[in-house]
Amino acid sequence: MNRKLLFWLTLILLSMSSLPLFSQFAGGSGTAQDPWQVTTAEHLNNLRNYMNDHFIQTADIDLGVAPWNQGEGWVSIGYYNNEYDFDSFYGSYNGNGHIVTGLYINRPDTNVQGLFGYSRGTIQNLGVKNVNITGGYWSGGLVGDNQGSISNCYSSGNVNGESRTGGLAGLNRGSIDNCYNRANVTGVSDDTGGLVGRMINGGSISNCYSSGNVTGGSGTGGLVGSNYYGSISNCYWDIQTSGQTTSGGGEGRTTDEMTFPHTSDTYVNWDWRIWKPDLDHSISDGYPFFRPVGGLATQLPEPAIHPMPADQSTSIITDYTLQWQVGFSMTNADPPSGFKLWLGTDNPPSNIINGLDLGYVNEYAPNSLLLNRSYYWRIVPYNQIGEALNTQIWTFTTDTFAGGSGTEQDPWQVATAEHLNNLRNYLGSTHANKHFIQTADIDLGVAPWNEGEGWEPIGIFIDYSILYSFHGAYNGDEYVITGLYINRPTDDGQGLFGHISGSSTIKNLGVTNVNVAGARFIGGMVGYCQEYGRIGIPPFFKPALFSFAKDRSNQVYMEMYYSV
Repeated sequence: MNRKLLFWLTLILLSMSSLPLFSQFAGGSGTAQDPWQVTTAEHLNNLRNYMNDHFIQTADIDLGVAPWNQGEGWVSIGYYNNEYDFDSFYGSYNGNGHIVTGLYINRPDTNVQGLFGYSRGTIQNLGVKNVNITGGYWSGGLVGDNQGSISNCYSSGNVNGESRTGGLAGLNRGSIDNCYNRANVTGVSDDTGGLVGRMINGGSISNCYSSGNVTGGSGTGGLVGSNYYGSISNCYWDIQTSGQTTSGGGEGRTTDEMTFPHTSDTYVNWDWRIWKPDLDHSISDGYPFFRPVGGLATQLPEPAIHPMPADQSTSIITDYTLQWQVGFSMTNADPPSGFKLWLGTDNPPSNIINGLDLGYVNEYAPNSLLLNRSYYWRIVPYNQIGEALNTQIWTFTTDTFAGGSGTEQDPWQVATAEHLNNLRNYLGSTHANKHFIQTADIDLGVAPWNEGEGWEPIGIFIDYSILYSFHGAYNGDEYVITGLYINRPTDDGQGLFGHISGSSTIKNLGVTNVNVAGARFIGGMVGYCQEYGRIGIPPFFKPALFSFAKDRSNQVYMEMYYSV
């Protein structure tokens, strides 16, 4: 046969065999660089045949029409019966800012229900609106069982399930970032949550919120129903609209605190290049929603707000991390694309940092602050239009000690009750290298230290956590602290130091004329000594004044004595 003829016949056969494949999507080849294009409900339905491929949605899709809303409705993409019988979506689906609306599922006796049933892949930039789902265990508006990653997605409508029921995902053992739920969620038995019903095995949720109503049995929460070893950060739920005051994680807020203008402790460190405030409550009832993909600013950004430390703050630690939040006005929702920092002891500030371009971050650690100094700083947001106008200069004063730099060779000098009180700014393992030395006797038996509940212990005892315990080194240098008064009969971990741990050391110190009332772990010097914390014996006190107790709980050896 003629070679040229053979070539053309082969090409025609290949083209004919490819026609059914190409007709299943609007375009693309299924690779990460050239994903299948999903434009219709039929294209979306074809995902189940290519569970390892890559997809991008190119138009809004309505599943609220026949045949997708008939009978039992939509068949979830992917299923999980057990570890030997499952079919998971492993690919990537980019909704590209589009929505799937009208999702209908009515399978109360079938588990793992949602637009996607079981996913180990990546799902992003997608909204599922006006869902109507009734499933068994592991039911969610977007995914029944998520073991992959979900980002920049949201859900609304109604989700009903037997157990492990959530507005966005029924079960999460993967990651969920920058998502929200406005669907109402109803669980028959346990583990019902606004965003996620149950989280296990190291799953994570960050920068998310839920405002839908939530009802269920045991383990019901406004954001997450039950959380087993998962992490949740910067997430919130509306305690009023959800009807839930507790959750398996996250922070509860009122409707006013969550809607524009939201409070400073809500949506902390969120990326407002992704999120957009609902200035007039006309789009999302005042809750944040997603910016259009590829949208550009048309106005200068507003000045930054909510500085930390707050303006004119005092007693700020020298390794403080400066923080701020993005500002908006009633007529301007355009975000910054970055920030510039000025910092100095001069005003206007410039002699330490002069217009440093930080990029898009909400915090900066100068690592150059000194004790007993007044500092001035300014944040200038900018975007492609230009820099924000009328930015404010803030000021703060660092901690006051009598001297020193906090090192072992040059410890901070503690001469007054105010100096002693500043120790509480240096808790946790990050301050284990801080050293203090007392340079005079200190009287705590005067106002304000002996008023109300009295002295607040240095180091907080919370369920044996060392996060807020004292890790540093304190040398009393044979001085005393007198008149310690504490009256908290229902609180654990009460003493001059409430909780010490790590490699902390307290030595050469006496506390006299103490009057301490508490619940568990009460001492004149230390309430609870954990791990390798050490309390040395002042050599200048008579041994008869002390009794000793030894404990090896948690493989820790402690020496403690009663103060006089």
